[in-house]
Amino acid sequence: MRLAPKNLLLALITLHLPLIGNALTISYTDLTPVGGYRLATPYGTSDSMQAGYGYTSQGGLHAMAWSGTASSFVDLNPSGARSSVAYGVSGNQQVGSAAFDGVNSRAGIWYGTAASFVNLNPAGAIVSEAFATSGNQQVGQVYLNGVWRAGRWSGTAASFVDLHPAVAISSAAYATSGSTQAGQVYYGVQYYNNGSLRIDHAALWSGTAASFVDLHPAGALTSKASAISGDRQGGEVYFGSGIGLHAALWSGTAESFVDLNPAVAISSRIYGMSGDAQVGLAFLAAGGGLPDRVHAGLWFGTAESFIDLHTALGSDFVDSIAYGVWTDGSTIKVVGEAQRNGLHQPTLWTITGVPEPSSMALLCGYIIAAACFRKR
Repeated sequence: MRLAPKNLLLALITLHLPLIGNALTISYTDLTPVGGYRLATPYGTSDSMQAGYGYTSQGGLHAMAWSGTASSFVDLNPSGARSSVAYGVSGNQQVGSAAFDGVNSRAGIWYGTAASFVNLNPAGAIVSEAFATSGNQQVGQVYLNGVWRAGRWSGTAASFVDLHPAVAISSAAYATSGSTQAGQVYYGVQYYNNGSLRIDHAALWSGTAASFVDLHPAGALTSKASAISGDRQGGEVYFGSGIGLHAALWSGTAESFVDLNPAVAISSRIYGMSGDAQVGLAFLAAGGGLPDRVHAGLWFGTAESFIDLHTALGSDFVDSIAYGVWTDGSTIKVVGEAQRNGLHQPTLWTITGVPEPSSMALLCGYIIAAACFRKR
């Protein structure tokens, strides 16, 4: 792998696939902001903007935005806020929360600048957080009347709609397609002779509390929906210590569950979705008594479609995670974090030359073979 000039902070790997008639290019960009900021991590991306948070040189936690490069970094911390975080982005809109002196975190929206912050905290709520946005809809959770409640907004605090189902003890919405919402509900604790386990179930809504659908698959102990795209939801399912945590995909019902855990992985999770693409992480056994490694991953609806994005990084990188994704069908942008030499690197992967779905199985096999060859 040939590195571009250091100031570009860009590395490219191109895999030529004559049988597909396509060339897949995976590049990565280091988004580390200047000015002493540290542990910055982007959690969401649109076609042109990324959002996340990190720490200032004085230790303050600040929401952040980028436009594809480290030099484009913008500190979103609102005036008067002691801390802030951003989790999601859609177009030029970022969502998260900010905490001010004397009050708890308030869900909010930004439009690219610190001064643009809009407080979404609904009347009566003690705490609120926004986790995702799509179009003019934002989703998250609020602590209201003694209960954590999933909810949605349409750009203002007054627009808040409570999604909390009556059958649950608490709930949260982590993703939205603009019309449907995905998240998790909590039913209590299951006690065993040797311990206990939270009863968390993946959840789906269509804009109201009454529309709640429990996505928890048969045989699972816990589940969570963290992402949504169109009529599909992504997240994780835990089947017990003998099987572990597996990346999951649903199509609106518990029965539609698809196990995305790759054959090479010990466990896996989905954090983000866009179009036909899903991103997250996979735990891979290092062997030889070494610690297991965490690699950022990209899927296209099946366990076999898994692409290890970590292989596009330099050999000195040890771990990576993908949190957010955007695609228009031909280009994919993925954000997350990577670690090397004990340092944390906010990372943007860009994948171009994406083949048609019918060619994806062949592509994935080629990439796995190429990755194995590089390790010899």
